[in-house]
Amino acid sequence: MAKSLIDVFGWTSAHPVDIVQVLKIWPLSLVWLRSALQGAARTFSRSSLRWPATMSLQCLYAKTAMRILDYSVWITANALFAVVVGLGCWKKHLGSLPMFFSYMGICVSNTLFGGILFLLWGTLPRLEAILGWLEVAYCIGMGFLGIALIYELWTTVLLSRSSLANIFRPLPRWSAAVIILLATIVTAMLPQSVPIRAWKVECTVVVASSVMEVSWLVVLLVVSRAVGVSWGILPAGVALGIVISDTGGAAGCLLLNAMKGRHGFYVDILEQSSDVLAGIVWVIGIVMQSRVPKAQIATPRLSEEALAASEHLVEMLDR
Repeated sequence: MAKSLIDVFGWTSAHPVDIVQVLKIWPLSLVWLRSALQGAARTFSRSSLRWPATMSLQCLYAKTAMRILDYSVWITANALFAVVVGLGCWKKHLGSLPMFFSYMGICVSNTLFGGILFLLWGTLPRLEAILGWLEVAYCIGMGFLGIALIYELWTTVLLSRSSLANIFRPLPRWSAAVIILLATIVTAMLPQSVPIRAWKVECTVVVASSVMEVSWLVVLLVVSRAVGVSWGILPAGVALGIVISDTGGAAGCLLLNAMKGRHGFYVDILEQSSDVLAGIVWVIGIVMQSRVPKAQIATPRLSEEALAASEHLVEMLDR
């Protein structure tokens, strides 16, 4: 400030300061200082008014982008499920795992039903109130269907191929008590910080069914490895996809409770991304299963002594 005054008014040691000149300049300096402060205040007030609007606009853009990503991942996952059903029909694999392809068909049908509800969202005022409980009912039904699918894998991998099938047949029922107890303990440890009651029930159902399905698959893996039974490509792909999907669903419920019900699209993206990975695994499993050549039926060959004995026996019967 002092340097600028020296440059402007030429006050140096060679030119001493005149008190009369200072008194003339002092009011002008006050006016200049007041105008500078007023200008700074106006600039700050304009920027402060502009800042929340800019931030709210950026938040709107971010939420819109996340919602578009959420819908895109959801559509991709269900499109992969439809591809799984189509490949099963085309490659004639529906009879090998009928419960699995029924599971996929119900997922695709639920997508169509969800699209219809999305179109009717503005016309039905009470739709938002019952939508959460519809999702709860869907999760309960898919949980029971998933358990039936696990038992189908047990039958396909172990019970129908092992010579010790009669011994291992009651094993799923024996392990059910321990697995249900484990699922109860895990669901009881959930924080349950979601404000909506339907979401709490849905998280409990999803976590419980995920723990039970993954536990039964682990027991099946241990028993099959102990007996020495191979899984096959399609059952192994189905089991791996179930583990990926259930893990994503349980992680999404934990994230929803951690966020206390806010920012639900992050949870949706996590769950649907796991479904996309599971769908990719299932498609690859069906394609690889189709490339495996069918086992030829081996016809036993009799030895020459057996053929001679059989011919001799026929000649004796003809007499």
